[in-house]
Amino acid sequence: MTVHRPGEPFAIRTEADVLALVPFTLGFHPEDSLVLVTTSAAGRPFHARIDLPDEPGELPVVVDVIARAAVRNSDAGSSTLAMVVAYTDDECVAEAAAELIASDLEPAGFEVVMRIRADGRRWFPLGGGGSDDRACAGVPYDVRTHELTARAVVDGRVTFGSREELVESLAPLDPEAVEEVLAAHAVLPPLDVSRAALVQEAEWLRNQIRGHVAHGTVPGPSEIARILRAVRHRDVRDLAWCDVTREDAERHAELWRAVVRRSPEELVAAPAGLLAFTAWLSGNGALSWCAVDRSLCADPDHVLARLVGQALETAMHPTAWRPVDLTELALYAG
Repeated sequence: MTVHRPGEPFAIRTEADVLALVPFTLGFHPEDSLVLVTTSAAGRPFHARIDLPDEPGELPVVVDVIARAAVRNSDAGSSTLAMVVAYTDDECVAEAAAELIASDLEPAGFEVVMRIRADGRRWFPLGGGGSDDRACAGVPYDVRTHELTARAVVDGRVTFGSREELVESLAPLDPEAVEEVLAAHAVLPPLDVSRAALVQEAEWLRNQIRGHVAHGTVPGPSEIARILRAVRHRDVRDLAWCDVTREDAERHAELWRAVVRRSPEELVAAPAGLLAFTAWLSGNGALSWCAVDRSLCADPDHVLARLVGQALETAMHPTAWRPVDLTELALYAG
């Protein structure tokens, strides 16, 4: 079977392929997690991860969340294959989780073709699959030597050791970098909110984003300060969406990650919201969730972060996004 990422088709032949695909897709190596990967003849893949609960009684609720998300994203009338990986040392929890998710998915037309438990060193078949030797001793695996891991290195894609490390990747770069941005922001005059001035600021912001995304560069402290002033205004911030496509969303996300890491806490909500959106659009749900949390910690009412959070909670697929037409924005309408 083949999983299609944008421009990156990858054939899954073995359990080792799935175990390499998971961190490649999520951006980190999961622990104490239930992961579901699906693919269909229509070519639209789906992947999701959820924490395994501490209390066994909560397992059905956790499984129901991930199963319903998969069903919502399935292609009607198309055969869908599902692969389940339980990352845990607890064999009983893994067996129960795999059985529950299969019982939820199979009536919905899914064919569960793989159920395994992985502990970071060995994988074990679940549901009575495989030989007795494999079930008891497991099969060694090492994703570091897999071709997908090599591809990630060549592409400059960072895979973190855990979700905690991914969260940490949004923490301030260093106090001096944040302080420089804060000082530059302090000397900026208030944003002129007349329509003509806002249009001019919006065009400046658009040009900054285009240039840095195209060249893979990071704005300097003065530029970041002005960007932070600009994106606090909702009408100006909305222009940052206009040039984002699914094909270049990952590059936009890297720009906003860099801005977030250099932003003072009182100014981080808006760029973190934009990071959440661009990460979601690029298919990086894990990074998007982290950015939503970062934004809402700074501003619990931030509209964009809440909207992206709703998209993630309902497992809305990035293909639902349609690029914004400038004439639909408040600054350019009429």
